[in-house]
Amino acid sequence: MKYEMMIPPFERVEFEEMNKKQAQEYFDWYIGQVDYRISLLLNAIKEDGIDTDFDYSIESLIPLWEWYERKISYRELDESEYQLRISKHPEWMKEYIANKDLSWNTLMYCMDVALYFAKVIIRHNATIKWGFFTKPKNRADVNQPVLLGFKYDMDLNPRLIVENCTRRSGEERLSTRLYDMYYTWMKYI
Repeated sequence: MKYEMMIPPFERVEFEEMNKKQAQEYFDWYIGQVDYRISLLLNAIKEDGIDTDFDYSIESLIPLWEWYERKISYRELDESEYQLRISKHPEWMKEYIANKDLSWNTLMYCMDVALYFAKVIIRHNATIKWGFFTKPKNRADVNQPVLLGFKYDMDLNPRLIVENCTRRSGEERLSTRLYDMYYTWMKYI
């Protein structure tokens, strides 16, 4: 099975440039995709011969992450991508900037693992729900679908959390990484 990319049916604007109407349109579309995307993910896992009950329990994050870590791969950046990446940093940092990044397949799985992770959090915590905010514009996750309801007005961007965990697992595998991240965030409920 070829894994399907998640592509909005409208022209996508960068999150920080969206107006409130565009942010709402993107949010509504994104939330409407959650169950379908999770079903794609669970079918891919099943096709790989993993016979685990992904029941949205907190413990199900462990076999999910074990499966996903085997899918993590990298691609070489082409010259224009690399030049764009290094142009955003001071000269002295350029020698430390990698010329590779997560593969497109890894990023597709990452997005759907993030949706599963979010669903687990919501199922086990009645105060947490999907939402977005449009102000202040300089806030990191402005206009993006995030989980709201945490202490200190914190928001959790599941996609960024899972992407950061992915990069760490690319260096060192840890089957409980996502499970541990769940409990890290539970301190803020």
